[in-house]
Amino acid sequence: MNPLEHAMDIELDFICDTCGCPVEDGEGALYVAHADIVKARADHAEWEKNHAGGSIDIVSLLTLGAPAPWLIQHDMCGAAEADGYDISVERVRTWRALLGWTAHLMEKTWLPSTNWASVIGDAAEGRSARIAAHARDDAA
Repeated sequence: MNPLEHAMDIELDFICDTCGCPVEDGEGALYVAHADIVKARADHAEWEKNHAGGSIDIVSLLTLGAPAPWLIQHDMCGAAEADGYDISVERVRTWRALLGWTAHLMEKTWLPSTNWASVIGDAAEGRSARIAAHARDDAA
């Protein structure tokens, strides 16, 4: 196996945003709430309307509003009740799978209204403990 293939198969651990405990396969998901997407889109449209044709400075950019957040949660901590889009953690357990899901999500018109880019960027750069990589123990 070449080094890139090995890197793509490194396993990912997910930490629940609610309880702070690891989310095992079958116990939870990454999800974004539909209501948060609708709000982010409406906020962006309102901002665009208010700034149409005018100059945009750093202060006005700060009023743009937050994108819809992707959360990581156990089903018992709230993910099961979420009305939105979810990806079970076992479906994105490796970098390869996360990359595949990113390609799939890029086809969704609502993705730019979310913070998906920050989620995967933070994970790739090790800036967040929510998603952490560890080498798979193939000896087991």
